[in-house]
Amino acid sequence: MIIKSQAPTRIGLFGGGCDVNPFASEYGGETLSLAINLRQHVTLLTDDDVWKQPEHNLPLSADPALTYKILDAYGLNGMHSGISVKSRFDGIMGAGLGSSGAYGVALVAALQRYKHNSAFNNIALAAYEIEVNALGWNGGRQDQHTAFDGGLIHLKIGDDKVEVFIGNQYIDRLAPYLVLMYAGGTRESHKRQPKALTEERKQVLMLIKALVPQAIKMLNDNRIKDMGLLMHESWQLKKQLSNGVSTPKIDYAYEHAKKNGALGGKLMGAGGCGYMVFFVEPDKREFFIGKMKEKGIENVDFSADLNGVEARIL
Repeated sequence: MIIKSQAPTRIGLFGGGCDVNPFASEYGGETLSLAINLRQHVTLLTDDDVWKQPEHNLPLSADPALTYKILDAYGLNGMHSGISVKSRFDGIMGAGLGSSGAYGVALVAALQRYKHNSAFNNIALAAYEIEVNALGWNGGRQDQHTAFDGGLIHLKIGDDKVEVFIGNQYIDRLAPYLVLMYAGGTRESHKRQPKALTEERKQVLMLIKALVPQAIKMLNDNRIKDMGLLMHESWQLKKQLSNGVSTPKIDYAYEHAKKNGALGGKLMGAGGCGYMVFFVEPDKREFFIGKMKEKGIENVDFSADLNGVEARIL
């Protein structure tokens, strides 16, 4: 049997970091993110078809530990399991798009398609718990839920439950303002130890969290330019969380972006390097992209992914 699955990665718009423990478990998390068509693709080969790809084959820079832990959870690891996995990613791993979370969702979905009546029927939760609890990786919950549902996701975490609100009706007004760039580099943010939740850090995360309902109100009122200005505020707050969030190169790229039409923007993920997203008025988009390219920062073409995870037997 051959099963193919795919799951989108995401642009984290507002609230990043508030979905990570211990803050999320103690004070509740809230994020706004958009699933995009830079997807994780998984092929699961089982039974006689396993010989068509006898070894695990993962994207460049992918950590195989997640694959093995997920297979362990389904009792399918080991040389006699009759299972083989290969995958590819449309983007760059470890660069801030939640690619590990999307990969976990895609693999869990493929395994559930294979097992049919698996007890791990909540795909997003299963992928998250394996990554965070079994592996001890320090990740948030928006990655798996956005990969599972697709579209524009408002995530609220509290009292041991997660609520997902899908706002796809707003995507057409939001997407023309978003520009995704790659500033270079990768990191293993999931392996970082959770930072102590000091009073100062808690207060900054509270402020970042408070921006999420403001952004949603602006989106509802079609005040997209104001969302760009709000993202600038969010980025200034995020830089207070750690000295390693930004770098001189990222600061230079951000200031160059602001001088050439960006209303606001941010570095994706845990910081240091990788993808950046900017709010740019549509009529200034081409000029902005050209000016950023002059500094070696390339535009990444994308579209919103409304489908979420998909799995099918070939």
